[in-house]
Amino acid sequence: MSDEEPLYTDIPALIQSVNDMQAEIGKIRHAIHLLNATAKVTFRGEDTTIDALLIEATVNIPVRIATLQSLRRREKNRGYGHQERPAVTVVMQYDPHRRDVDLDALITLQSDINDFIDMMNIQLELPL
Repeated sequence: MSDEEPLYTDIPALIQSVNDMQAEIGKIRHAIHLLNATAKVTFRGEDTTIDALLIEATVNIPVRIATLQSLRRREKNRGYGHQERPAVTVVMQYDPHRRDVDLDALITLQSDINDFIDMMNIQLELPL
């Protein structure tokens, strides 16, 4: 046996310390949510909130990107196996070039929002 003291001798004090830290973390998280929901910022010439930008970058834009990425050529009269295929009719109900332009614009917007939010994280102080 070693002569070392146990690390924690007062378990109730340890539990209280953990509870106090959790309460402080809760206050900080609440302050961040409050700031995001109420702080007005100007992004690309429009007034908005950080919360609206977060929703756009993490929810709306990814859905729109996935939708555009799902667009692809669709063919009718496909043959199966080694069968001779009849003439293939390509059905394109969208402009692939326009899709690529829209996709690039969304990716750029998402990147710009993320960069803007990172910059705001550095500049804003939490209301604690």
